[in-house]
Amino acid sequence: DRDVTGVQTCALPISKLEFCALCILHFSASIDSNARKWRFVADCTFDLVLLMEVCMPLLPAGCVIPAACISSAIEGVSGVLGSATKTALLVHHARCNNAADVALKEQYQLFCAKVICIGLACTALPLLTGSPSAVFATYFSCAAVHLLSNIRAQRVLRLTSLNEARLLHCLREFLAGRPLPSVREVNRSESIFFGVGIQASDVCGMEIRIGADFDYNGDGLTVKDFDGTKFELEGKPFCIRICSETQQHRQRQVDVFLRKDICHHPRQLFEAYVRAVLTAFHLTRECKDRRSRCLEDEDPQITAQVNEFSAQAIRAGFDIDKVSFAMGTSRYSSEKLE
Repeated sequence: DRDVTGVQTCALPISKLEFCALCILHFSASIDSNARKWRFVADCTFDLVLLMEVCMPLLPAGCVIPAACISSAIEGVSGVLGSATKTALLVHHARCNNAADVALKEQYQLFCAKVICIGLACTALPLLTGSPSAVFATYFSCAAVHLLSNIRAQRVLRLTSLNEARLLHCLREFLAGRPLPSVREVNRSESIFFGVGIQASDVCGMEIRIGADFDYNGDGLTVKDFDGTKFELEGKPFCIRICSETQQHRQRQVDVFLRKDICHHPRQLFEAYVRAVLTAFHLTRECKDRRSRCLEDEDPQITAQVNEFSAQAIRAGFDIDKVSFAMGTSRYSSEKLE
């Protein structure tokens, strides 16, 4: 037991450090924009850690220490994800700019829950000792209650910020000529599972890549189209390129190139995504102009629709100044490209 505890104590901070570095490099934007999904992943990994610890007394002696290392690594992942998503959702609850007050109440509730759980554990432990079937039955019952309660709690959230899934849901209703749904309806329709839910291709018939990579030839800020033409990026907050079907990409897609400082102007980021979806929708519906090109001139019809959609989103209760997407990292500026 002492060896297992020592291994877990050493493995836990190492796994947290490694996963934090991985998140910073690859998943930071996704965790912020898909806080619900990552929160569910954190809860699942936490329950998995508990299951492994419950199974350890039944493992052969040679498998205990490797299992303890794996359990500690998963616990580190769960802890990092839990902390990150809790911070992201804390903003939702602090409606009156009272983040400290909300955090204090959250810690108080957590402490009370721990005290109650300790009392229940002390009561149930003598009854479960020596009966593996009773231990597993209790574990699976508690894990099911934990996950189901978490799912129901996430359905209650009414996030007024817009991530890709919520924005696509609103755009689908807008393009169908129906009134925009309420904040509650959009939040209830958002999936908490990765790979499930609305996609850009379901709304506009094309894949949307925001923050796409671009080419830089040293002569200025330009994007090279597949037909050899160039489009100047100087002075523009974003640029939209329509990509035709190729052997590598069976489906047409829309690349959205972003200026370096666009994250400081969330409404421009909102406009970039909405304009890309509306452009792809009209091109798909009309089935014309399938060549690859950049859009240099703003279409008056698209501009009018963007303005109308923005007004409807504000009336529906959404905050279009708070948007978050899982974006690529390429940006351009007037001095250099990063």
